[in-house]
Amino acid sequence: MAALEAADDQDPGPFQHVRSEYVIGADTSERNGLRISLCELVVDMRRPAIIPTGTGGHVWPSALALARRLFEGHEDLLQGARCILELGAGCGLPGLCAAALASDETQVVLTDYCPEVVERLEANVDLNKSRLRSRTKVMTLDWSEVLMGGHEAELDNVDLLLGADLVWQDEHGARLAGVVRRLLRPGGRCLLTTEKDRTGWETFVKTLLNEGDGAESAIASAAESPDADEGSGAECAHFCVQREECDVDGTSCILYLCTRIE
Repeated sequence: MAALEAADDQDPGPFQHVRSEYVIGADTSERNGLRISLCELVVDMRRPAIIPTGTGGHVWPSALALARRLFEGHEDLLQGARCILELGAGCGLPGLCAAALASDETQVVLTDYCPEVVERLEANVDLNKSRLRSRTKVMTLDWSEVLMGGHEAELDNVDLLLGADLVWQDEHGARLAGVVRRLLRPGGRCLLTTEKDRTGWETFVKTLLNEGDGAESAIASAAESPDADEGSGAECAHFCVQREECDVDGTSCILYLCTRIE
């Protein structure tokens, strides 16, 4: 599935930069699959170190699960999409798959907050230019700014939101729900993946559906800030959430398909 090529034979230290080749498809064959090249980090877990990209420098099983789901369902998920946004994109595998599969009328935006990750995202877009059909760009995105209505206007009314491994605490789940409410257009969909049993996803679902103790504050942050657009509708948005399970090379993952239905 992924071939890793080290730059040289010298000791790379606790982590090394590699170029990986991923083939996404039902049978992962080059003939029928989708090939994506990535710069990423391989970390030697036996040698503690501060990793400049954090967890965003490596492709994790949830990102593979999301990329595969996009490949399998792209005719439905990507049809007619004018704006696709990946949150916390890391190396950008799902977003790059979407950009390779969507039409040339689609804008795909890969976002992250860490400067080192954003720089790597830009390099990965350049690596795959010949394979991308859609207009593709990289942006820095701070979720706090989104919740306060301070993000770029072009990110309003997103047709499809993507994200892998975005939540591992209850606080993250509530914030993500607020971001989804703020950015997703009526009728838009959100496709999110996580490894099974990660904390915070129950909170995400309850907040998105406007249930539970954390929902009111998250929705207020997304929809009632002074800078929020008057017609955003985040406070009255209704969602349908579907949950699927899948296996990625022995790792159990959960996929959430959320649709804004009003």
